[in-house]
Amino acid sequence: MIKIENKLLDKFKISDIYKDNYINSYPIYNDKFKYFRDIVFYLSNRLKNYFENDINLKKFLGFYHRFIKISNSLPLTISNCASLTEINSEIKLTKTTKIIKTAYPDYEQEFDFIIKEFEEFKVNKTNLFLDNDLNLFYDNENLILYESRYEPNYKVSYVKSKNYFLDPDFKKIQSITLLNPTLDLLKEIAYLDICTNLNILNFSWVIRDYSNLSLFISNSEVETKTLKINYIEVPKPKTNTLNEFKGEIFDEDIEFSSDLDEIYKQLEAKNIEDSKIEDKDQKNENDLEKIKATLFQLSNGKIALLRNDQNDKSQDVIEKTPLGRILIKSKKVDLIQPGEFVLFQGERAKANMLEKETSRDIDNAFELYADRKDWKFRFKQEINRLGLEKVINKLKEYGGRKTIKVNNIKYWLNPKSLRTDDPETFFAIMKLCGLFNKSQEIWLNMEKLEKAHLKAGKEIRKKIEEEVTRDTNLLFDKGFQEYFLDEKGSGSIEVYKVIEKGKSIKVKFSITDKPLLPGDL
Repeated sequence: MIKIENKLLDKFKISDIYKDNYINSYPIYNDKFKYFRDIVFYLSNRLKNYFENDINLKKFLGFYHRFIKISNSLPLTISNCASLTEINSEIKLTKTTKIIKTAYPDYEQEFDFIIKEFEEFKVNKTNLFLDNDLNLFYDNENLILYESRYEPNYKVSYVKSKNYFLDPDFKKIQSITLLNPTLDLLKEIAYLDICTNLNILNFSWVIRDYSNLSLFISNSEVETKTLKINYIEVPKPKTNTLNEFKGEIFDEDIEFSSDLDEIYKQLEAKNIEDSKIEDKDQKNENDLEKIKATLFQLSNGKIALLRNDQNDKSQDVIEKTPLGRILIKSKKVDLIQPGEFVLFQGERAKANMLEKETSRDIDNAFELYADRKDWKFRFKQEINRLGLEKVINKLKEYGGRKTIKVNNIKYWLNPKSLRTDDPETFFAIMKLCGLFNKSQEIWLNMEKLEKAHLKAGKEIRKKIEEEVTRDTNLLFDKGFQEYFLDEKGSGSIEVYKVIEKGKSIKVKFSITDKPLLPGDL
């Protein structure tokens, strides 16, 4: 153990590194590069058992892994990263490609994809780290430090690879930016206290755990304190990944369409009328039943209001991937475009399928669902009895979260939700509902259902995907198709083509996420 004299400990005081805005982490998004990386990792995972005996396969995938690694660690354009990869590799790609395609014919489509994408990356001038609107400035007082065995093929004064332990230089500068740093590197730079601000640029698809950001000192008298990281919210670019599964919009589609502006005005007039309700409790109760939704014109003269609030803003669509595979994908409502095909399944049928699938893993699932129904019913009764404001105050009084908004209450009342994010607020709800003695039991039951739902949801999606994507020709011809699953109680799945996209507005929950005729509003 290293012994440290008390006199030295008295002098060893760093305060600047514990300020709230010392370390800032920014996410970096790029769907195209992420998809390429995912396919390379997919191939490596599927074919890893052949690496030992197949040097060609190992070299081929190793080449693309090197490219990904260089792109992860250097602030260069993608084309520069590709060039650097080729300079530091000894592989004849054309010859090796022919060999592995012959050896692994089932993966030829994936091989072709990564080869084609890499050729496009060779002329792509995008800088994954620097071509983002993050308001960060770089010069000799604001350095970018990289950690890589590969040297950039050009020099920039503010981009450096520097080891402060072998080459000490403790002159404090304004900022240092690290690129996808490991926890150890982040610790070393952070505790040197050599910059006013420390920035982290992290690819959104690279998993880094910085939760244990504390400096270990081998002396019991030294108290360590974990550093704070300020995670900056950066809007994800609204780049709509090209979906090749799109139908043509025909004159007939336009002929059967409604005027979305007129429908919007009709819904807006209803909201204005509701805002004039004088009874406060009735007004709050009415607001609880509403949710933000986006108006869409569908094929066959139908319309839909797709939920688009902070708790529920995705809808299933049919998508064709760059590899040509047709699948069902959950997509943000804001990104759904005319020509795409949207899936609808009745809430009751969806719930029946989920409960049936869940029962395969949990013997007493019906009891757990009864618990959920019971506490939600009691919670709604208390809101009706006390009013929304008093209920929120009571939940805070009983130890719930400090900030509770109407949207939180809406989510907790939603039949699909299971529990709150934190146990304290859930226990407060249980106390309000007269179920405090069963709080822990119900919390754990809801957790059990939550885990089972994740597994069940994947199985259900797989069954729906198999049925819907088996034959899609009628969708392109008619713009609409109804599918039936073999399972009893599963109901039908209706698929409609999107003709036009309208505005967003608050509407009653009961009329959302279903195909409607304009007269049904």
